[in-house]
Order: sequence, then C-alpha cells, then structure tokens
Amino acid sequence: MTCPAVMHGTGHARQRHGCTCPEAIAARRAQRGRRVHSRHRIGRTEAEVAAERLATTERLTRHGWSATRIAERLGINDRSVVRYRARLREQQAA
Repeated sequence: MTCPAVMHGTGHARQRHGCTCPEAIAARRAQRGRRVHSRHRIGRTEAEVAAERLATTERLTRHGWSATRIAERLGINDRSVVRYRARLREQQAA
C-alpha cells in the first residue's frame, strides 16, 4: 500500500498531509515529545529556562553526549546546543 500524501517522511507531512510513512509517524512523535517538554516553562521566565538549559548542556557535555542528542533531550535545535557550548567555553576562559 502506498501513502496517499503529497509530501512524505516528515512530521509536517504527517500532520498536514496525512502521510502514513513510518518515517513521518516517527518524526511527528518526536515533535510532539519536544512540545511536551516545553510545557515545563509555565510560570518561569525565559532567563530561568535559558540558565537551566545552559546548565543541562554543560552537564550532558561533560558526560560525553553529542550536540544532537542534547538537543533532542532539551527539545531545541542542535545549533542552540553548539551556541551554549561556545558560551560555556567563553565563561571558562574568563
């Protein structure tokens, strides 16, 4: 059976176009997991959330986690993790 959707393989294709490919289903589940994680922000300022992400990034980096894995855990882009790591290096150098 082929997928009837026009777009395939992404969470967006699953949600908007009804793609039933296994890749799209997995991507949509991953998106939903990241959104659930961001609900923990309620009642906290952006500065508090950023400070916690920075601390978590530092801890997980020390344990040898990759930027991609940390990003998945925090529900953020892996480029954000790279920026957090650069900020940590700057703080340690000072």
